[in-house]
Order: sequence, then structure tokens, then C-alpha cells
Amino acid sequence: MNGGERDELIAILRLIQIRQLNIPFDGLNITSIKSGYNECKDLPGDISLNEISLLNDQRLIALSASIGVGKSPGGAKADIQINGIGYSIKSNRSAPPALVNHTARPGFENVCSRVNSNISDLDTLISDYWEKRKKGTIAEDVKNSDVNSPFRNEIEFFRPILNYFLFTGTGQKDSKFPAQKIIKLTDPLNENTWDIYDASNALDLFWDKLIFSLRAKKGMPGGYPDKMTPKALLTKPSVDIWTEYINDNYRGALHIRASK
Repeated sequence: MNGGERDELIAILRLIQIRQLNIPFDGLNITSIKSGYNECKDLPGDISLNEISLLNDQRLIALSASIGVGKSPGGAKADIQINGIGYSIKSNRSAPPALVNHTARPGFENVCSRVNSNISDLDTLISDYWEKRKKGTIAEDVKNSDVNSPFRNEIEFFRPILNYFLFTGTGQKDSKFPAQKIIKLTDPLNENTWDIYDASNALDLFWDKLIFSLRAKKGMPGGYPDKMTPKALLTKPSVDIWTEYINDNYRGALHIRASK
């Protein structure tokens, strides 16, 4: 595990201790903490969190597993559920997150439909991206801190779309474990260093640090453009709208990540 992953696991153990000690958290008296489908047991009485923070990765994982804390299920947006509310835990020591992994236009069509946003408005921004990229005004990766970014002034347009990717699901489907809140932390043992965000303000945490890219291969349909399966061919007219052939490849999968 890297430092961020350790922090996130130790934070879950701290939340379990908070439940054991009947300390209110986020306005809640915690009665239930679930990791995936598992209700988490109490911490052993003979071990302290300070001791836990000194365990090596193997022993930390084993201890966590013994009380029902495991790796988040595939596709999960929430790391844990507290009283049925999904929380995503992000350490400041973790690598900056990808808000949207390489996703071609059909995936964004699905999401825009779910959140009642207009895909044609996003098409306009992508068209502007390509125009500026071909002129050399921007590179493949364009930061929102760049005055030439087509996206930098569009936070309110992107808010419902990126909230969906942050909390609810992917371009393909809703997650079985959605999140309603994000815990951003510095010290996993000290909740005074934790900040809690929800859909009203989470994007503000990332917006100025976001990097937008249109990329090849990952996220693009296999065999694009002329060796696609019959099923994939049904999506080709949509994929074509964002895709340009540049630097010896077809690039049309939008990737959105945060920088440090």
C-alpha cells in the first residue's frame, strides 16, 4: 500500500473506534459501519490506534479483514457506509484522483441523460478544445489554470456531470455502492484534520486543479474506426463526434484528473 491507502484504511478503523466510544461524527450517532456488504465489528480491546498506525501493511490488512474491513468492491464510489450513508475517503497523501477515467462520448451521453444536462453543450466545448489544440494554443493536457482552457469557466455546467462520476457511477452504469459524501483528510487519527464535502461543494475542491485530455486507446471502442464489433458499431456515430486523428492515433476519450 502507498501512504494514502494506509491513511484511508486507518481512518476507517478510527471511525469504528468513534462508534465504539459513542462519539458523534458528522452530526450522527454512529450505529452502523459497513465495508461493502459487511457490517464491521468492533476493534479488539487490547490494541490502540497508535499501535495500528505502526503495523506493517500485511498486518494492517489482516487486522482490518478480521473485523470486516476490506478493499472496496469494484465500481464502488463509497469506501464505507455510515448509518447507510456512503462516504468516500481521500487522503492528502494519495495520488491526485481521476474524476473521469478515459470515457468516450457515448458514456457522457448516458451521464448527461441521467443528470439532465445537454450533451450538445459539451460537444461545443470539445470542439473548442480540438480547434485550440490543432493551432497549438493548448497541448493534449489542458489545465483549468490555463486561460486558454475551453473548460475553465464552466464549473456550473460540469457540476452535475462530474458529481455523477464522483458520487454515483460511470458512463456505463450506476454504482452498487454510491457515495453521498467525501472525507478529505490529513491525519487519519485526528478527525479535526478531516474536511467533509458533498455534491454541493465537492467539485470546488478540485476545479482549479483539473486537467482535461482527449486521448486514444483507453476508453475508445476496440477496433475503432473500421474493425469494430457489430455492437460497438452502434456507438460509432457518437464516438466520431469527439474523435480526431492526431499524432498517429484516433483520440476521442475524455480523461479528467486533478493535479497536485
